[in-house]
Parts: sequence; structure tokens; C-alpha cells
Amino acid sequence: MKNVSKLLVAVVIIGSIAQVTWLRSAQEGSTSSSSNSQTQAEREPDISEPYNIMFTLPGQNIPHGGLSAISGRKQGQSFKPLQEKVLGYLGGWQIEHILRGHTHGINSVAFSPDGKQILTGSGDKTARLWNAQTGAPIGKPLEGHTGGINCVAFSPDKKQIITGSYDKTARLWNAQTGAPIGEPLRSHTGAISSIVFSPDGKQIVTGSHDKTARLWNAQTGAPIGEPLRGHIGVITCVALSPDGKRIVTGSHDKTARLWNAQTGASIGEPLRGHTGGITSVAFSPDGKRIVTGSDDNTARLWNAQTGAPIGEPLQGHTNSITCVAFSPDGKQIITGAWDNTARLWNAQTGAPIDEPLRGHTGGINSVAFSSDGKQMVTGSYDTTAILWINVEDIVRKHAQRLSERAQILTQHPHFLEQLAVHRKKKQCDQFEADEKSWACSTKVATPAKQAAREKLRKECAEFRQQEQQREQAREQQQKATRKLTTFETGKEKEKEKKPERQEWASQEEEDEQDKQQLRQALQASWVELQPLWSGQSSSSSSSSSSSSGREPAEEKCDQDSMEDVD
Repeated sequence: MKNVSKLLVAVVIIGSIAQVTWLRSAQEGSTSSSSNSQTQAEREPDISEPYNIMFTLPGQNIPHGGLSAISGRKQGQSFKPLQEKVLGYLGGWQIEHILRGHTHGINSVAFSPDGKQILTGSGDKTARLWNAQTGAPIGKPLEGHTGGINCVAFSPDKKQIITGSYDKTARLWNAQTGAPIGEPLRSHTGAISSIVFSPDGKQIVTGSHDKTARLWNAQTGAPIGEPLRGHIGVITCVALSPDGKRIVTGSHDKTARLWNAQTGASIGEPLRGHTGGITSVAFSPDGKRIVTGSDDNTARLWNAQTGAPIGEPLQGHTNSITCVAFSPDGKQIITGAWDNTARLWNAQTGAPIDEPLRGHTGGINSVAFSSDGKQMVTGSYDTTAILWINVEDIVRKHAQRLSERAQILTQHPHFLEQLAVHRKKKQCDQFEADEKSWACSTKVATPAKQAAREKLRKECAEFRQQEQQREQAREQQQKATRKLTTFETGKEKEKEKKPERQEWASQEEEDEQDKQQLRQALQASWVELQPLWSGQSSSSSSSSSSSSGREPAEEKCDQDSMEDVD
């Protein structure tokens, strides 16, 4: 929650700095901007909240917020420096939720295909579903295994869940109800260490401590073909290429192997380079690269076609790397390790990105990205999973929205007029409040200040009168709008009751004439409003406070004893 608070602070910082910057630029550019030649008929402001400067422009369904929503971006000025300053304070990823509920270490985590749910598997022999937005558990734990759960996965259609366990079996579950589907998948003679669905959801691949990997029919649970044999150590991890044609397996024998998913035949030579057992593997989203994590504290990139290593190992962790994953866009890699941290890397250069992600008090066993790349989840031996949110993405998009709103507001023909009204209202509100303190002051104001106050008093009286006129004109416009809407709705209902076309032909012409008259009345109300927004009024500029219907603040002291205060 502390880090989420940082996000809120950043948004406030952006809004505050942006508001000040924009108000200054708007004041400086008011003269040139007032020459906007766009006609009133082309775009009209939504004046339901005039002093909050609310607009709904034609072709835009998004209401553009008040002054706090102005980005502060001058024409030709980039928002990037402010973004970088804020993001430098926040960092890229922050803790959003900590998922608690398991009683033993979490060995595996996975996001649902739509990113709305998280699945965790634990040494407590259960799997759990969580809401990815709130971090709250969903339903009851999935119970049935007689050994700790090592691996979990969602089917591509999100309808099924698969779990693999130390009890040497895999189980299918209904993702909606949590009920088991069919009998357990039995064939391995060792613990199942890794499991994955094929991209089309028709097959399942498992890796086992019995040094083999197997293909299964996802519908019947029957094994397909013979086991994939070749490793001389336990298989710790498996992955399928995005097209489902190749399988990669990693083993404690320090190698990874590629296999033909259709025939089960080995492809090329093993991937050699690690000096410790391989604990995790993953294909890039485009299927051209493979990343492996190892007990030698490093991760490596490989060419998925040739099996050749790419660049230098990714070094930075101080203990075994247990899990790896590519971001959905393939630009980043995340690794989790038994040094209790996760790290992000540039997938092109292999350079680390920012500082390690810290939050767990035990080794990290599993990592996963959401499908949109905006969230990550890490599962740890400390019995918790942590949901991370991409703060950088959120702040950058919010800043972009603010910039877009500012550009729209600058182009609106009534923006500067409404801004002037807003500022004048604040000035008059403050003046009327100050009059009460001046009335009871023992100090005498200078003649110049008395004259300035009298001038401002008259200006505010005139402004209040204009305010009343604006309110009346606004009510007339709203009344005309309601009348037109009621007319059109009533005619549609009558037409539904009398669908005869010939009978309605002449009637529709009369209705169109009536509708045109109402539109003209509505347009006339806008014409009446236009001079009011530009500060014009039918009243004389010499209007006094009494002519506006507002009495000046009651003075309890003589005018000569007023305080000398601005």
C-alpha cells in the first residue's frame, strides 16, 4: 500500500505542476488565442459546470475535466522531462497486492489468458485462484493431490486448469467451479516438475523427475506417443513455442533440448553453456529466442532455430535463478531467484533494467506476466505471491491524456473566456470574504487602496449581475434542449403506434418544420450565451453593488478605521 500511495502522490504532482504551468501559459497567450475564428455553430461548450471548465466536444465522448486535468504542456513543449522526474522517484514496478492464504511455499504462478485471475500452486498440496485486480481469493482451494503442487497452467480458453504434483500425477480442473475433471494423468514415475498447454489447448506437455517429458490429449487425458527421452538428469522445466511445433526442456544435466512436438524427435544438439542445472525455460513471443535460468546464478539467451547462444549471460543474481519469463511484447525478461529478488532485463541487450524487485522474504520460485504486460506476479517459498503493477506505464499514459486534454482545451473557442470567468469568480469570492476582516480593522487604509477596493467592489457587483444572466440563459438553453428531446421522443412513440407510411408522409413534414423551429430556438439560446462568456453584459459598467441584488459585507466599524491590508 505504501507504494500505491507513491503512485497517487505522483499523479497529484503531475496535476499540480501541470495546472500552474498551463495557467501561466494561458494567461500569456490569451491575446493571440482570442482570435480563434472557429464559429460557435461548429463547437459548443457544455456549460453545466462553467467554473470547472467542463467541455464535451463533438466527436469526443470523453468529458475533459477541470483545471486539475490540464496538462500544462505549452505548444511545442515536451512532457517528457516531468515524466522522467516523477518516474525516477517511483521506479518502474511497485507492489500492488500481496496474496496470502497458502501454508507452504508457492512453487508456481500463472495469469489467466484475459489477465483477470491468478493461479498459484503450493507445497501445501492445493492450488488457489485470485482476483488480479483486488488480490482477493476466489472460491475454495483446489484440493485433490496427495503431494505438493509444483506447477500450474491455464488452458488458452481459460475454461480449464492443469496442475502437476510431487505425487507423480497431473490433474485437470474446471476453472469456473474448481471441480476436478476426469481421472488424474498417470504415467510418470517421478514427480511432475513442469506443465504447459499447447497454444490450441488440445495437448498438454509435462516434464518429470523421471528424466522424461510427455505429451497428453487434453480432452481424454491419455498419453500421446512415447516419452521424450534424452536427458541424463531430472527434467525441471518445459515450454512450447508459440506455434506449438517445438518443445524445449531443461534439466539438471546442465542442458536444454529442443523436440518436434508432432513426432517427439530431438531437434539438433543440446543447448550447452550453463555450469549448473537448468531450472527454467521460456520461448519469446515471436518464437525466435529461448531464455534459460540456471543454478549457476545466470540466465542465457539462445537462438531457437540454431541453438546458438546470444550474447553474454545475464548476471546479477547472487543465488540460483529458478524462473524466467518474457514480457508479452518480447522486449523484457524477468528472472526470479533464491536471493529473494526478481530482476528485469532488456531482452535485446541483456542489460538490467532498474533495481531488483524486493518484497519477498524467501526465495522466488515462479514468475509470470499478465497478457497486457501491465502486471507481474511472483511466487515465493515465503508462502506468498506478490502482484506487481507497472507504475511507469500508468503514469506515462496519464501524462499523455493530460497533454491531449490541454491541446483540446486550447483549441476551444470559449476556453479563455471561461478561464477568465473562473478567475474573476475566485477574485470576487476572496474580496467579499476580505471585506469582513477589513470592516473590523483598527488600521486605516491608504486612499489609493480605498479607491482600488471601491473599484473592485463595483467590478464584482457587475460580475454577480452577469452571473445571474448567465444562469438565466443557461436555464433557457436547457429548457429548449429538453423541449426538443421531448418532442422527438413523443413523435417516435406515436410513429410506433401508427406505422402506416402514407398517413405519416405529410405528418412527418409538419413535424420536421416544428423540429426546425425548436432547433432555431435552441441556437438562439446559444447566441444569447455567447456575449455573456466574453464578459459583455447589457448592464452598465458603472453598476453598483446594490443594482446586482447583492448587499456589500456588513461593516461593524467605521470606514476610516479599516485595516491597511491588500
